[in-house]
Amino acid sequence: MAEWQALVSQPDWVPSAKVTRRDVERELRAQGFKRRTDAGETVFERTDADRSLSISLTLKTFPETERTAPMQRLSLTGAVAGKTFQEVEAAIRGVTTARVGQAVLTAKSEDFFLTEQDVAGAISDLAMRLTALNLDDRLATFRAYAPSQPGIAGLHHLVALALAGQVEQLEGYARRRADGGDAGFVPYISDGMITRARDLARDRFSA
Repeated sequence: MAEWQALVSQPDWVPSAKVTRRDVERELRAQGFKRRTDAGETVFERTDADRSLSISLTLKTFPETERTAPMQRLSLTGAVAGKTFQEVEAAIRGVTTARVGQAVLTAKSEDFFLTEQDVAGAISDLAMRLTALNLDDRLATFRAYAPSQPGIAGLHHLVALALAGQVEQLEGYARRRADGGDAGFVPYISDGMITRARDLARDRFSA
C-alpha cells in the first residue's frame, strides 16, 4: 500500500489504462496462437515444428480500497504435447481431438496496472519455456509410472507405452482386465483404452 501511495502522490503521475481480456487475446494472436473453444473452455493454440502449445488465461482486476492498492493479475496456464503424442492420445481415448498435454507450466504477471508489455512478456516467456521442454524425457517418466497413479497419469502411461511399442506390458494389462481385475488403473481408464493402446503398440512394433 505504501508503494501505491508513493506512486499516486507524484505530481506528474497519470494512471495507466487497465489491460483487458481483449488485449491479452490480441497479444496471443499476435504471437501465433489461435482461439479454440472446447466443452465450454477457451484455449489458444499454436503448432510449432514438433509440438503443439496451448494457453488458457485468467485476468482479474481488484479495485482500490481503504486498505489495499488496486491490482491486476494475469495468470496463464500452458500445456505442450508432441504431435505424435496427441495423435496416439486421441486414438486411445477413441476421439478425434487430443486434449491432454505432456507437461503443464504456469506464468503470472501482476502490478497495480498491467501494461501491454507485461502481457507480451508473460506470454512469450511461457511459450519459450514450453518450447524448451524435453518431451522425450517426459515420455520416459510416463513409461515408469505405476498404473495406479491418480488423475490423468494412467492415460499418460498408456500413451507412452504405445509410442514405445511396449506390446507385452500392455497385453498384460489387457489380460488382467479381461480376468476381471483393474490392472492397477483408476476407474477412469476403460478396457477400451487399454486394448486400443495395445493395438497401437502392435502397429508401431510391426511397422
